Amino acid sequence: MGYVEGNLARPQGTKFPTVKFGPRRLGHSNNFVGDAIKSAEFFVNVAGFEEVARELQIPAVFVSNGNTHHDLGLVQCPKGEARIGRGGHVQIPKGRGLVPGLNHMGWEMEHQQQLVEAYYRIKDSDVPIHRLVDHQTSWSVYIFDPDGILHEIYADQVKDWRKVLKGDLRHLTGSWNPEEGKPTTARNYHDTFELRTVPNAVFHPVKITHEVVVCENYDAMVAFYENVIGLTPGYRSPDGNFVSFHGTKSDLDVALFKPIPGKKSGMHHMAFQCQDEKDLDAAKAKLKAKNILTLFEVDNDRKRSIFVADPDGLGCEFYVRRSTKWDSVAKADLRQQPYFV
Repeated sequence: MGYVEGNLARPQGTKFPTVKFGPRRLGHSNNFVGDAIKSAEFFVNVAGFEEVARELQIPAVFVSNGNTHHDLGLVQCPKGEARIGRGGHVQIPKGRGLVPGLNHMGWEMEHQQQLVEAYYRIKDSDVPIHRLVDHQTSWSVYIFDPDGILHEIYADQVKDWRKVLKGDLRHLTGSWNPEEGKPTTARNYHDTFELRTVPNAVFHPVKITHEVVVCENYDAMVAFYENVIGLTPGYRSPDGNFVSFHGTKSDLDVALFKPIPGKKSGMHHMAFQCQDEKDLDAAKAKLKAKNILTLFEVDNDRKRSIFVADPDGLGCEFYVRRSTKWDSVAKADLRQQPYFV
């Protein structure tokens, strides 16, 4: 199908072609927020990520603790108007992002050549492409899944992203033509990195690791994540209520749930790996002192975690993994299973 920038079409059906981008891991979550500055204050002072840059004309704020250019992108809801980037590139089409919630999941690839090869496969399929983007830090292919969640599959352009993503920026993002230029096999991601923390923050996370999604179209979503995004199924619950997926260099990037009575479809929560349980215990005391409500806690053989909500009510989990066992998840009440992943 021909590429039309800003195409909002979702893939249809429950069977999809074998595109298989095959990303390494979930690199970031990009969220629509009611107030980008207010959200940034939460993700710095409570969640414990450093602010690295702002894209002023969106407006958007990016935060990271060093493992990648951003663990979170916080994009202010555009209130119905299109947001335009470099060279007239439509970053957010008119009518999209009207309310806070997940904008897209960002999937990190090994290198540019792998991304471009997958681009040609999806170009020759009937899966719609939303946007092709040059972020200066990375090249990206954007596609929607069957539930309408957007996915950015990207390969980093530069190793030292701090030279690009810093301070107050305008028109960072423009269009990209994957059929021009020569992609490289340089691996510009960071396997090892200097962890930066916000000393006085409530939490001190290492990075984002996964997201949990309650689906509208469960069977179609499972097929899409495996065949198009190219993730590997991990654990399938005995009751058939959910399945986990992971990339080539991770063990859990996303868990997809069937519809759950009383829960909205879409992102249930984002999960952030913390350094140790001592830090979680200290965070619990700080939350109480700051009168920040704890939504849920888990303390079992699988993990220790604390759930809170960001200023827009989006779920945030801060956890330390104790084991890779799934028994406690499968045995939990259906409405609580997403917390136990």
